[in-house]
Amino acid sequence: MKTTDRDRQLADEFNGFWKQCLGRDEDYYSRLTLDGFVRLKRALGNINNIITLKTTLSFIDCLLAEKIVLLPQAAEMRRRVKETSANANGFDVCYSGGPDGLPLIAEVKCNIPVKKDRFGAAQEAGIRKDIEALLQGKRKMGVTDVSGYYKFMAVLDMADGSVRKAMEKLISGFSSDIRVKEYVPGVTRVDDTQVVYVVYVGASETNPKP
Repeated sequence: MKTTDRDRQLADEFNGFWKQCLGRDEDYYSRLTLDGFVRLKRALGNINNIITLKTTLSFIDCLLAEKIVLLPQAAEMRRRVKETSANANGFDVCYSGGPDGLPLIAEVKCNIPVKKDRFGAAQEAGIRKDIEALLQGKRKMGVTDVSGYYKFMAVLDMADGSVRKAMEKLISGFSSDIRVKEYVPGVTRVDDTQVVYVVYVGASETNPKP
């Protein structure tokens, strides 16, 4: 019967990950003590917030690249996002516009499908809730009139296409009163405040500029 060297397997996976991220082939697994692994686990407790922040900032970069917003508006949105607590209530991006700015709100979702190409029940419920909030406002937070805002859902995409497939299956089950449309760069026109535009942000693009 084939035996497994559990320690070696974990070390190879751990070192392989850091080599890919840092570009250095070292035995990080052996260099870390148990206390070091515990501290690493604590540091990674914020990983979801980090991913959401990077995706949010990349979404704003996308708005700028697509000329949906101008540089001053993009800079202001980035400033507000960076200054807002990760646990704050409200929309992930909220910009009321200005003399030349486009009033918009956005929710950012970084769900990885629990199944191959389908979200789990809790994930689907969370995405649906956020889409409904974009269309109807957030009454518990006093944000009730969103009729004049353009609405976006920024979704962290994955290279294997699983997120897009899962989103397509979820959206296909919506009733006709929930209007959702995929934003296709260079093609889609943002001209309807009663539609939620789904913008896919590639995982390889989520490195915010300083």
